[in-house]
Amino acid sequence: MIEIRDRLQRIGLLTPDAQADPRHYDQAVARAVAAFQQQQGLVVDGLVNRETFRRLEEARWQLGDRELAYIPGRLTAGEDVTTLQRRLTSLGYDCGRVDGLFGPATEGALRAFQGAIGITVDGRCGSTSVRALQRLQRAVAGGSSGELRGRIAHQRLRTGVQDKIIVLDVGPDSPHAELARDISHRLEGQLAAIGSTVLIGPATSADQIGDHDRRSADFANDVNAHVLLSPRVAIASSTRVRGVASFYFGGRHGPSHLGALLAQALQARLTALPDAHDCGTHARGWPLLRYTRMPCVCVEIGYATNPADLARLTGPGAGAQIAGCLAAGLVDFFAPVSG
Repeated sequence: MIEIRDRLQRIGLLTPDAQADPRHYDQAVARAVAAFQQQQGLVVDGLVNRETFRRLEEARWQLGDRELAYIPGRLTAGEDVTTLQRRLTSLGYDCGRVDGLFGPATEGALRAFQGAIGITVDGRCGSTSVRALQRLQRAVAGGSSGELRGRIAHQRLRTGVQDKIIVLDVGPDSPHAELARDISHRLEGQLAAIGSTVLIGPATSADQIGDHDRRSADFANDVNAHVLLSPRVAIASSTRVRGVASFYFGGRHGPSHLGALLAQALQARLTALPDAHDCGTHARGWPLLRYTRMPCVCVEIGYATNPADLARLTGPGAGAQIAGCLAAGLVDFFAPVSG
C-alpha cells in the first residue's frame, strides 16, 4: 500500500496527507487509481490489480533516470520510453506507435537519430542522447505525423486479404467463451476459403488466465501476423447493458491509427446486422492491444447477460452470420485501392 501511494504521489495524482494512514487504501487512493486507469486506457475500477500496478511502476520513470536499450524478449517499458518515442517522432524518426515499449522500431529510430547528429550509434539512450534530444526537440506543425504514417502503412497493406496472416484469439476461459470460440472457428474456415493464412492463438489453462493476453500477443508477434482479432462475448453487472463494441490500442499519448481503421471496418459490418446495437469503437490500453506489433482489435460481439443479445448470439445461423461480418470487415480493411 505504501508503494502504491508513493507511485501515485510521484506522478501527481495523489497529494501527500499527513493525517492519512499510509497502510490504508482509502477513498483518496481509490479516486487517484481510477484517474490513473482512465489516463492509461485500462478498466476503471479504482482497484490495483497486476496490470495497474505494472503501469504505476512504469509511470515513475522519467527520461534520463536510467539508460534505455532494446532487450529482446524483455522489453523495457515506462514513461521515459514514451517520452523518448514522442521526441524522436516529433523530429521525424519513425518509432512506430507510441506505446512506451522499447522495441526494435524504437531502437532503429534512435540509431538513425544518433547517426544524424554525430554521436555514438549504439541504440542505447543514455545521458548523451537525452541531452541531444532536449536540445533538438521541436513541435511538428500541420497535423499528426503518427496518423500520416498510419495511413501510409495502411496503403501498403491494401493488397487484398488473400496473402495475409491473421491470428484469431479466442480469449481466456469464461462461462461464455464457447460462443466466441465457435465464431472464431467459423471465421477461420471462411478466411481460409478465400486464401488467408489463419492461426488460432494459444489456449489458456486455469493457471495462465492472467497472462493470456501477453501470451497471445507474443504468439502473433512471433509469426509476423498482419492482424490479430479477438472476438469476445461480454458480461455486465446489469442485464440492460447490450450491444457491439470494438477496441484498439490507445491511451493519453495517442491511438494506433491502423487499429482504429480496422476497428471501424469491423464495427460497420457487425452493426449492420438486425438488432445489433452500436456501442462504437474505443481506444484502450489493454495488454493484448498494447503488446501486439500489428493492428489488433478486440470485438465484443454482444453481452451474454442481456437477454436480447444472448438471443441474437445463439439464434439459428447466428455464429455463421457474425463470422461472415468479421470476414467482410477484414476484406474491407485489406481491400486494394480502386482506380
